[in-house]
Amino acid sequence: IDGNDVIELYRILAKNTLTIRSTDYGDGKFAFTPTSYRFWNVPKGGVLVPNVNITTTNAYLKDNITTADVESGYRLNTDETTITFYYPENLRVAKQGASITQWKDREKNTWNNGVKTYDNADAKAAYIEINGNYVSADGKTTADVTYTIHLGDFSATTGSISDFNVIRNSHYIYKVTVNDVEDIKVEAQRKVSGDNPNVPIDNPYAEGLIINATDGIHYEVDAHYEARVMTFKKSSITALVNVRRP
Repeated sequence: IDGNDVIELYRILAKNTLTIRSTDYGDGKFAFTPTSYRFWNVPKGGVLVPNVNITTTNAYLKDNITTADVESGYRLNTDETTITFYYPENLRVAKQGASITQWKDREKNTWNNGVKTYDNADAKAAYIEINGNYVSADGKTTADVTYTIHLGDFSATTGSISDFNVIRNSHYIYKVTVNDVEDIKVEAQRKVSGDNPNVPIDNPYAEGLIINATDGIHYEVDAHYEARVMTFKKSSITALVNVRRP
């Protein structure tokens, strides 16, 4: 509540924009072509009114660690290289004793009996998997690869390399550069309002996990009782791939 007895509420979602770049071979061919994106550790709920004002970033993160359970498996099949999606607030700290000195340390992991665990990131920290096809310039190397990126503001200017937080009402911008089949570089930035780095930028309203590609048709429907009829032309769907059959 501010000095005018007004209760200030911030949307519990954060907007995220991710762009992938790779070597352009010409004729519309690139070194890396995404085939799908998968979203992990999406909180099932959240606090409507935080315990601490969001403008006091350090105290806010300390006193509002996300306790809601998470769910995973949201998948978007697309070859778009720029996507926008909305994540519910998910505040998580790095594991105790974590050693993170560069971006790649955020994704260090260990496999044990077929189970993958992250060495430095909290088990419930939000992350995205990017699946796609890589082809070298000489065509001798081809691979189906998956790149993992934990969300957060790990910018050298506005964030921290050990930041795994998705803060409500913010806009995170991720730039992914695929240099080689096993070499990517990721930059992240949290956009804020004005000159105050602790005031999040205002976002359009959205509910749940919303995924927007750069083209196509967008529908807003009720999650419980609503039906729509969509008509497709044969010419529009002949190029579809990854068709799942029984």
